[in-house]
Parts: sequence; C-alpha cells; structure tokens
Amino acid sequence: MKVLNLDFIEIENNLMIKPSKKYHRGKLVNKVIGENQFDIFIIEEKINESTAPNEALDKLIALLDLSGEYLEKLSLIVDLRVKCYV
Repeated sequence: MKVLNLDFIEIENNLMIKPSKKYHRGKLVNKVIGENQFDIFIIEEKINESTAPNEALDKLIALLDLSGEYLEKLSLIVDLRVKCYV
C-alpha cells in the first residue's frame, strides 16, 4: 500500500535538497490547478540565456543520482514522478 502523506522533512534530509515548493494533499495550489490530490515535493532548476535546458536537467539528475538508493526505497511506498517543463 502506498503512503498518502509524505514526510517532507525526511525527504529533505535524505536528498539533502530543499524543495522549491511543497504542498500537502488537499491544499490549494493555485486558482487554475485548485486543490492537489497528492503531496507534492518540487525541485526546480532554473534556466536562463546562458543555461541550456539539458544542462539544468543534467544538474537535477546529478543531484537525484546522489540519493538513488533512498529514492529506490521511497518508490516502494510512494509514487515518484519526474516532470520537466521548459
């Protein structure tokens, strides 16, 4: 059975990354999205004129790769998704 409520502090400590944004299930994200159906832990990598999108993605992958073992264990109890927007 999958966990419904994420422990954001545990995730931050294990990934050693502060999220750009985090939302608990049922909280209003914004007027367009409304209330989210899941807990959301967001890590954003900004791109600008001097940073290509693939460079930002490579940086994010490198950060997550350092915690691969933890993410693998976490994926057994929560649904993990990586979404990329440019």
